[in-house]
Amino acid sequence: MLAHVVAFGTPKLIAKLPRSHITEIQRASETQANESPCRLRPLFMGRAAAVRAATKGKTDARKAKTNAIFGKKIIMAVKQGGSPNPEANSTLKDLIAKAKANSVPMDVSARQL
Repeated sequence: MLAHVVAFGTPKLIAKLPRSHITEIQRASETQANESPCRLRPLFMGRAAAVRAATKGKTDARKAKTNAIFGKKIIMAVKQGGSPNPEANSTLKDLIAKAKANSVPMDVSARQL
């Protein structure tokens, strides 16, 4: 508290002030100390969480786009080949192999069949 009081004036000047002014200066310094940003802010993880969230959002968007493209291609292969059976439809069989290579879940291809 003394450091805050000294900040408002030299110690000699404060000693010459009336008692009421000194208490006002002390109250002002205490409120400034209580309102310091480092004491009022809650603890956060910082930028690391925001960076992870942004990276996850980008990879999720990329995966969703890939899954949607392969889903549409599977629908088109079934319509063109005439059979939802991969053994009977060679285009569909090749497309399912490409989807597996691109880590597309089997759920996506099963929904489209």
